Amino acid sequence: MPDIFSSCAMPSAGAAGGVAEGGSSNILFIALMFAVVFFLMILPQRKRNKKVKEMLASIEQGNKIKTIGGFYGTVETVKDDLVTISCDPDGIKMVISKSAVATVQNSDVENDLDSSK
Repeated sequence: MPDIFSSCAMPSAGAAGGVAEGGSSNILFIALMFAVVFFLMILPQRKRNKKVKEMLASIEQGNKIKTIGGFYGTVETVKDDLVTISCDPDGIKMVISKSAVATVQNSDVENDLDSSK
């Protein structure tokens, strides 16, 4: 009867050093993958968020905007985080949050955001 346990011998102390070297290359590979994810996903998102903040900060009276709900209007007043817009010639006014503004037509930042899509 063949001895099946002899073929599954434990590694010797000399082989354990080789395992440790492989572990350091795994850590290097994980660090490299994190760097790739950072430069391809996180960094561009930070740049986009910065441009959106600049666009929202540039909202002023008279700007033509589009909301995330699809409403188009002209900015009447800006107060803290609230924007009052006039939606049509009849004078219908809406008060919205600045974060609900999708685009500002009179802003240079908006053009940069559209080209990045």
